[in-house]
Amino acid sequence: MKQWRFVSNQNSMISGINDAGIETFTADMNRSLVREIIQNSLDAVREDNDEPVRVEFEMIRIKREDIPDVNTLQSAIKKCYESNADEPDAFRFFSKADETLNQEYVNVLRISDYNTKGLEGSDTCEKGSNWSRLVKENGSSNKGQSSGGSFGIGKSATFACSDLRTVFYSSLDIQGLASNFGVARLVSFNDSVVLCQEKVQIKCNQFSLFCNC
Repeated sequence: MKQWRFVSNQNSMISGINDAGIETFTADMNRSLVREIIQNSLDAVREDNDEPVRVEFEMIRIKREDIPDVNTLQSAIKKCYESNADEPDAFRFFSKADETLNQEYVNVLRISDYNTKGLEGSDTCEKGSNWSRLVKENGSSNKGQSSGGSFGIGKSATFACSDLRTVFYSSLDIQGLASNFGVARLVSFNDSVVLCQEKVQIKCNQFSLFCNC
């Protein structure tokens, strides 16, 4: 089942709206996005294929209800601005995100590449795999050290261009393994859970993932 998961941060570090990796690309988002996407695709070229790497950018519109588990995602976004009412930047950003998800249709930028290796490792989710480095790890690159720009920051460019700070990945790797997953990089927010018949307030992490690998 496709489901967003927001877990408690166990009263540890609270994350705000000014994510350093994302903010790196906000000054020139479009140029940064194109540069980072193309670099990633070139770094993943298939060595067993003489065809050139092809990258396509297409703006499409999808129905709100076609977004996986959209109600859970929107609920989390509402909690983001309600929990950060004293932070003007966060409040404005997530209020706008909530308005976006209230529309019947949502604009989506679909980026596709061809003649590349795809994201290997989605079957094991092993640390250090291309899949894990892109989706689950912070401060880790999804490329080898011989690749261009191997510091792991470039993967934040897509989130900088998203009004929801949400990205969906779909991949078919060279072994023929298909995987689909989504990542939302929001902010920490207050939530409530029921433990032993008692409602308890917790602070949830800003990072969420759903996967149906």
